[in-house]
Order: sequence, then structure tokens, then C-alpha cells
Amino acid sequence: AGPGSASHQRVGFDLLDRDGALLARNTIDMAVHAPPTAAHRAGVTVWSSDPDTRAYCKALGYRVGFSAEDTDVIIATKPDTTLAGLVRRGSRVLLLPAASCALQPFFPHWQDVRVRKRERTVWQGDWASSFSWLRRTGVFAGLPGGPLLDEAFDRVLPNHIVTGCNLLDFHSRVHAAMVVGWVHRPAALVVERRYGQGNLVTSTFRLFRDPAHADPTATKLIDSLIQLTAGARPVLASSAPDVSFDGTVAGHAA
Repeated sequence: AGPGSASHQRVGFDLLDRDGALLARNTIDMAVHAPPTAAHRAGVTVWSSDPDTRAYCKALGYRVGFSAEDTDVIIATKPDTTLAGLVRRGSRVLLLPAASCALQPFFPHWQDVRVRKRERTVWQGDWASSFSWLRRTGVFAGLPGGPLLDEAFDRVLPNHIVTGCNLLDFHSRVHAAMVVGWVHRPAALVVERRYGQGNLVTSTFRLFRDPAHADPTATKLIDSLIQLTAGARPVLASSAPDVSFDGTVAGHAA
């Protein structure tokens, strides 16, 4: 990998005896992230009603606005009528729900798109029965590996999923998702939606578990999601991702 690029690197470990004879050998694949740059962060103003979220974003290098109306990206944890009105009038919102909720009116009511807990559902992931993927193109191209999520995502793996997305959503608006068993019951982990004059991005990745900069995967995901939310138009994918693999399961039961 060249300077400034993200990649997976394999590190080898040899155990030798005192005479130099090889006793055991093992390897580990590590996600190597490109050094963070503050330029794009300084150009985006964020705001949240939660003071801890504002402090976290400020620690990452983002400018923090004074109000929801005076910002590029609003970061929220639950939808409500006030938030819907802001998006309808042109605001861009990154929704990071920590509890179950419906995503109306952002999606049509007949779709019944909602955030649901994975616990005690088919999406729980026991016995490696689920696989999760991230479309690593566009703003997510800087995340090494893929398309399946691997151990580098251990700290951000979600406890919630977004159900009710239809085929059009998965072709053009879903950027990360999971499937169960033999590619059944797809559920979104990152989904984008235009509503009125604004833009909503919903993600169930757990991004604030650790202090700012502690987990490079969380940091890169936050940067990517804020960039996606701040974009004027949804990023449309030309096709669904190739989630085939060569026998080494890069994802695991999340």
C-alpha cells in the first residue's frame, strides 16, 4: 500500500527455541488506516442537542454550530416532528438511533421502515448465521477490506438494524446491511433518504462507545457518514455489492 492509503496487512509471528528452530508460526491480518486529515472536518459544521456528541465531534476537529438551523449536519439519536420539519426545509441529518423507533415520515408509511433491536430476533447472529457488508465506495472507500465486515468493526457492530427497506432502497440508498442464513431477511445498517429539500442518513453502527480517536474504524465511519450526510444528493450505487468470498469468512456473526 502506498503512503496515505488504507489496506489490510498481514503480520507474521514465529516462535523459535534457543537454537533457532521453528516451534510455531501464526499470522494476523490487520486493518491499516490512512492518517486522518483535518481539512475536510474543518469545512463541515455539525450540531447536536446532546452535549457529549458535540464534545466528541469537536475533539475530532469538527466545527460545532450554535443551533440546528446554523449547521451543515445535525446529529440526532431519535426522529421527531421537529427533526422532520428541519429535514423537509433543507437540513441534513445524521440519525444514530440507540433504541427502536419508526422512521416515518421520512419513508412512506406503507413500507413500515423502522429501527429494531437484533436481540431475540433472526438478526441476532448466533452460530455465524448472519453476514454484514459495507459498500466500500464513495465516502466509504477509505475503509480497508471488504465487502464483508471483519474484526476491525468489533467495537462498532450494531445492536439494532433497519427493517422495511425495499429493493429500490437496496439498489440506491442502502450503504451497509446484513443478511441471515442463505442471504435471507436483508436489513440495513446505513440507509440514506431524501425527504423534502433535505437529506437523512440513518446508521445503527455504535460509533461513540470509545473516546474520540480511540477506535480508528469508528473515527473513519463517523467521518464518512458526516460526509455522506452533508452531500447535496444521495450517492447512487450502480449495482449491488459483490459479497462472494474465497473461503475465508471476513465477516462474522455480529
